[in-house]
Amino acid sequence: MFITADQIHDGNHWLPAGTILEINGSGTIIALHNEPKEGTTRYDGILCPGFVNVHCHMELSHMKGLIPESTGLIPFLKHIPLHRNDFTDEQKNTARHDACNEMAANGIVAVGDIANTTDTLDVRALDKLHIHTFVESIGFTEEKAGMMMG
Repeated sequence: MFITADQIHDGNHWLPAGTILEINGSGTIIALHNEPKEGTTRYDGILCPGFVNVHCHMELSHMKGLIPESTGLIPFLKHIPLHRNDFTDEQKNTARHDACNEMAANGIVAVGDIANTTDTLDVRALDKLHIHTFVESIGFTEEKAGMMMG
């Protein structure tokens, strides 16, 4: 299969105008061509490698739009326990799946998910995105650090 687009970025630089990608059945790019190829599919826009969301909190997807933006870290952190449990399990589940679908639809292929519960295991099982979970433990004093990690 051959595809091209208005612009193609390989992750490091823009390829010359008119570059055609040859792709095998599994979606792997196997060659680049500078000559026209019969049956080439042309896309409007840009082709590029998948994006990575390096810092996400999927378990808090149900809180999207609830916390005011640009107020700083401490006000943000104070809002989470105030509203985290204002939703049903079904609402939380739906929000997580919607967030996963939205990321995939926007070209995200990998996620660094920050979590302090197992709530996102269902989304991970979908295998829609490559998800690496970073377990977060919150504590603001050294005296409590051992207890928080224990």
